[in-house]
Parts: sequence; C-alpha cells; structure tokens
Amino acid sequence: MNKAPILKLFARAPRPGEAKTRLAKSLGLQKTARVAAGLIRTTTSLAVEHWPGEVRLEVWPDTHHEVFDELSDQYGIAVSVQSEGNLGDKMLTALHEGLAEGAATAVMGCDAPQCPGEQLVIAAESLKNGDNVFGPAQDGGFWLLGLTRVAPGLFAGIDWDAPQTGARTLASAASISVEFKVTLQTLFDIDTIDEYSRLEREYPELIERILGRA
Repeated sequence: MNKAPILKLFARAPRPGEAKTRLAKSLGLQKTARVAAGLIRTTTSLAVEHWPGEVRLEVWPDTHHEVFDELSDQYGIAVSVQSEGNLGDKMLTALHEGLAEGAATAVMGCDAPQCPGEQLVIAAESLKNGDNVFGPAQDGGFWLLGLTRVAPGLFAGIDWDAPQTGARTLASAASISVEFKVTLQTLFDIDTIDEYSRLEREYPELIERILGRA
C-alpha cells in the first residue's frame, strides 16, 4: 500500500431513542443521547491524536447532526453515510472502499473511549507493514478490524446480535485464507449499564469528558 492507513470510525447519530438503546433502559433517553454524543467526540479526538493517517467518520442514518458538523469543523475530517445492509455489509464496504484508494483500512466503533492511544499506533504501523489487525472486545465482538487487502465474504453469515461474533469472524477469515497476525488489547465496549458503570469506576475523568463537564 502506498498511502498511510485510513481509520474509519463508525457512529450512529446520537438522537434520543435511536442510539445506545440498551443503555437507555437504565439512563433514560436524553442522558443516553448525551453519552452517545460524548463517546463519538471522545473517540474521534483520540483517533485524530494518535492515528498517523487519515481519520474519517462513517455515520448512520444520515450526516445531519450537530456533533458530526462540530467534528468535521474541528478536525477537518470527512463525514459520510454508511452503506446499506447489515453491520457486516457496512464494514466490508467501508474497508474495501479504503483499500480501493490504495490504503490499508481499519474500521472502529465509538464504544471504547478508554482505548490506549498506543493501541491505535500499533494498529496503524501493523497495517502499514502489511499485517491485518484485530482488536477483540470482552463481550465477544471486536472494537477494531483492519485489512491490507480485500476480503470478499469476510462477514458472510455472521449474526451481529449474538455473542462470539469476533470468534466467528476469525473463523470466517481463516476459511478464505485471511490471517490476522496482530491482535490488539482486549477492551470492553460501552453498550450496557454494567459497562457504563465500570467506565465510571475505572475512568472517572473520562466520564467527565464524555458528559461535557471537563
């Protein structure tokens, strides 16, 4: 690859009742939307600071939200709408579009703001060196996945509402001779009240940033 690796952040517009619906059952619609917006801001800031290449936002269902406008203005990053289809379709399209530009490409959610910055540096350097990258999540999924070449069918048949999506993704990759040589640190996502409470306990300063108090 001739270009520096691209990082594409996946985010849902943080509107009440649309984002983080599992968390909303405990925090309420308005606070959950505020948390979702804070997660997007914090993750984008982290990525821009540590990813040694282009960072982009791929959002759903549209780009019409003040948070996206704010981040585009603040960091000069491109904001575009995710492709149609299920999560696997969206991620694979995003990955392949970046690869078509001549750049190794990674996708990352905005659910793990506690990610150490050096993990992003490791991911980018690994991709630049020609190695695919996988960032496992404690809930059985993954928080980052990066490819150095196209991988048609990588996410075929993956049930995104079931546990062990990460293991099934790796098994699917092996079946099409795609190897992830670099495994990043395992992180926990912020999708449930238990995970949010853990973030409060272990990263109180980060919670302050997310809620806009610092």
